[in-house]
Amino acid sequence: MTTAPDSPSTLFPALALSCSAHGVSVALATAEAGMRPTIECWHEPESAGRSDALLASVDGLLHANGVTPSALRLLCVEVGPGPFTALRMTCSVAQGISFAASVPCVEVWSTEALALQAVAGSGPGRYRVLVAVDARMGEVYAATIEIEIAPDGTPAQVLESVACAAGPPDQIWALAGPGRTVQGDAVLLIAGNACSLVSGFRERLAGEAAVAGWRVEWPAGATVLRADAVLRVGMSRVRAASLEAVTPRYVRNKVALDVSEQAAARARAARASGA
Repeated sequence: MTTAPDSPSTLFPALALSCSAHGVSVALATAEAGMRPTIECWHEPESAGRSDALLASVDGLLHANGVTPSALRLLCVEVGPGPFTALRMTCSVAQGISFAASVPCVEVWSTEALALQAVAGSGPGRYRVLVAVDARMGEVYAATIEIEIAPDGTPAQVLESVACAAGPPDQIWALAGPGRTVQGDAVLLIAGNACSLVSGFRERLAGEAAVAGWRVEWPAGATVLRADAVLRVGMSRVRAASLEAVTPRYVRNKVALDVSEQAAARARAARASGA
């Protein structure tokens, strides 16, 4: 059953949760009547995959702002794709808060939130972002995201125009790229950590984008996911909020490679690096 708040004034306080290989991140939006919301974000980079760290961060952020769990009006949850254990932990914590305090949840894909980080500070308009995140096991998670920023700076639309896929680095453009552009001097923003963590991937991606007619840009601050971006995407989708169970988004079913797959992944990495 959907139980979305009825109007923007009933959105706050709103809490967002994210937990990935790069640590725990939580954000809180508060607002007084007639005022623009204030967003505070805490990030603990050394606390990846730890439920105690996530709970402590939530408790600390709420306490610092004088907010109790029962006062929350919206919960925005990053549901992946990402590390298997971290996603299950984040969704479990979010579901516990939601059920205990009757707070409706909005599920936010990590690809969408990272794309929003890529256009932070940009003016109104439409943007295209290729999000590529290291999936380990010799693979990358990637998706093409279309974003429209409204005149007031809020996201009017955040949409995966090419659905998220997982695959070897040399297949990512074909699996999840935006294809050939028909516009002159079209800009493609790149977000996510794959270009810095996967050997040779940045150069390959830039080359494939150029062949397809794209001018590539690499925005600062769009590598590691932050909960404030999860919060902004979630607040733009308040009508999707629900008290139903939060579901992790698994793009692949495997959580580990067998011996032969590990050898194949090492061979691909060696080829990509030119070894």
